[in-house]
Amino acid sequence: MPIAGATAPVTVAGVVTMNVAEFLAVATATQLAAPGAPLIMGAGASLLDMKAGTFSFGALETALMCAACVEVGHELGVPVLAPGLATDSLHGGVQAGYEKALKGLAVAQSGADLITGGIGLLHGAGVFSLPQVVVDAEIATMITRLLAGAEVSPASIMNDVTAQVGFDGDFLHQKETSRRLHAGEVFLPEVASRVSVAAWEAGGRAAGASARERARERGAAAQALRPRLSAGGGGSGGGRSVAARAVAGAWSLAAAAEALGPLLPEGVRETLREIVSASRTARGG
Repeated sequence: MPIAGATAPVTVAGVVTMNVAEFLAVATATQLAAPGAPLIMGAGASLLDMKAGTFSFGALETALMCAACVEVGHELGVPVLAPGLATDSLHGGVQAGYEKALKGLAVAQSGADLITGGIGLLHGAGVFSLPQVVVDAEIATMITRLLAGAEVSPASIMNDVTAQVGFDGDFLHQKETSRRLHAGEVFLPEVASRVSVAAWEAGGRAAGASARERARERGAAAQALRPRLSAGGGGSGGGRSVAARAVAGAWSLAAAAEALGPLLPEGVRETLREIVSASRTARGG
């Protein structure tokens, strides 16, 4: 995995060239050992931040590197895997939002065959956050909607409905409006808020608080709905499903991360405390 300015040239073109060269070298060795083996090119390029001296996975240039690798890979006839919703932010917030959205959109629009990395992750891939999973799901859904484009046809132009509405009607009460809303014509966010100032003052919440609440709700729901096997089955999972064990693992991760609280920003510590509290409540103590 080339790192611009450290293990690879500092330019986008230089990093892409090295990434492709590394893939071709491994592909050659693999085909010699196992002719015909299917391969996917990884485009996980990053850069060295010259101010902080740190590894950066959310920089804009990494999005350009990934997009260029996708184009080269497709020219070679090879599917490409690229990281999408990456951020260097240490906690969920403004930086995490714009870095994940910009890189995710650029990589998705480039036509990457598999987009990995980023869902629920902060600080590159060093911090996992359950509330961030909720936010990232919304970002990914927004990107999907953007890339779906817009239908342009006589039906979508809706001239017949416009004629029915006339000059003194409205489209709100039209059946076609309702039908298209249910079909996904308009993206409706769960975390982001579009309420009025008055509604916000009466009981609005920040996006972070909304994401934390939804993470707690979904975690509790997963705990409550997990299938239980008979006493004689389930193997090492103790009768729990893979999904249930994954949720339990997430709680354990949060509990372990809580011990690092003094090293983390207050916002992150608050999130961790809430996750651990919710997990204990779901477990009955």
